[in-house]
Amino acid sequence: MGIKKEILIISILYLVSRLFYLGSGGFILKNKGFIKENWEKNYHLERINSPFIEAQYRWDAPWYIFISERGYEVNKSSPEYKKWGNIPFSAGFLPLFPYLIKFFKTFFGSYELTGILLSFIFGFTATLSFYFLILKYLPERALFSTLLFLFFPPSIFISLPYPEGFFLTLLFLFFISLEKNFKEGYLLLPLLILTRPQGLYSIFLFLFYPRDLRKRITLILLYLLGIFILLLIFYSSFGSLLPFFQRQSLSRGLPLGPWHGFIEFFLWQEKGFFSWKGSYIDLFIGVFFILLILISKERKRFPSYSILWTYLVLLIPMCSSFLSYQRLVLPAFPIFGIGGIILKNKFFWFIIPILFLIQFYYFYRYVTFQWVS
Repeated sequence: MGIKKEILIISILYLVSRLFYLGSGGFILKNKGFIKENWEKNYHLERINSPFIEAQYRWDAPWYIFISERGYEVNKSSPEYKKWGNIPFSAGFLPLFPYLIKFFKTFFGSYELTGILLSFIFGFTATLSFYFLILKYLPERALFSTLLFLFFPPSIFISLPYPEGFFLTLLFLFFISLEKNFKEGYLLLPLLILTRPQGLYSIFLFLFYPRDLRKRITLILLYLLGIFILLLIFYSSFGSLLPFFQRQSLSRGLPLGPWHGFIEFFLWQEKGFFSWKGSYIDLFIGVFFILLILISKERKRFPSYSILWTYLVLLIPMCSSFLSYQRLVLPAFPIFGIGGIILKNKFFWFIIPILFLIQFYYFYRYVTFQWVS
């Protein structure tokens, strides 16, 4: 099967599945409603919108609209202010994605619609950039690996109004630039740091890679540039860097060691398949993915720096808790490549529809304000 045909298959499946989610969200909300307790205890859209728009904005998503519209100010009307007091909840969200919403709002008319449209586009670009990255290492399994990534249930977040799709697009293109020695692509590094906290992990790569000292120094300087811009934005917004650091450790807790996530899990009483710190699904994914990257022979198809990146993505969140762990593993692209190799063709076309149904269930839980990831 040629590259053009594979891209066509990926594009059709992305568009059909995501348009289905966009269309079904409003119907789910109108017929099933949402959990009132979660709606009252979390910040939500302040303006009245169509249920098809409101269905896309749950949990953290409305905060990106708040920042786009008002900047990094303390939102005293939000439920989080009553709980956390003077620690600005908005300081937990990095600036580039909401700033993009603010810029493109001029063209699309409303902040809420702009967030949805941008996320839809970035989810598509993230999927395609994943395909081209995997194509470099696994040309014969790039299609299967990409579909596994696309329908991995937490991948629903790449096309929701969160920065995941934008971040993963930048990340995969950055890794492609490293692989192809495309120096202009190195300029994506500061943008990664301004989009998601996981961009901060990249500094550990540059202690070992690239071997060329000049390139390594260039990447470190670009990394520091991103850090400088990030801290400058928060300092100019709050007059101090303390709110940024306080907020980063607020939900997940301070990183206390690779065992801490497991301690949180076993101490948390409200265990279940979907729960805040004791999700069986998060625990299973964490253990299974680490074992997969440790013992699979297929990992040798990937360069050492991408394997190191995978360990960073999988292990660093465990230093605090398993909160949102399913969503945090999405940047670990070698995992999906390994899965694309292991799964046989016949079984693969059987499992993709199952994953799609599970992903839709995740979307259903998201729309109805239940905990997902």
